Amino acid sequence: MTLTCGIDAGSRTVKIVLLDADAPCVLAAAVVDQGVRQEEIARRLYGGLLDETGAAPSQVVRCIATGYGRNLVSFADKTITEITCHAVGVHHVWPEARTVVD
Repeated sequence: MTLTCGIDAGSRTVKIVLLDADAPCVLAAAVVDQGVRQEEIARRLYGGLLDETGAAPSQVVRCIATGYGRNLVSFADKTITEITCHAVGVHHVWPEARTVVD
């Protein structure tokens, strides 16, 4: 199983999702209110999702962080702005869309 992880380290919450890239489908997800501890919370949630799914860290081929605190998630492979994530996600679901309203 090939997994990918997405983390949104926002100013109010940290959201995380673990995806089966082969299916594709959501294996597990979590949302937690936070203050200023995005890195700590992201690590805890990441470990929790791996435990919940029985997945090994070596199965996660890519981890992307976005959101206000994206640069604080040091274990992410890459950081991407929220606007770019919105555009890519909308294009994936609705390729004909030309506008995203946040």
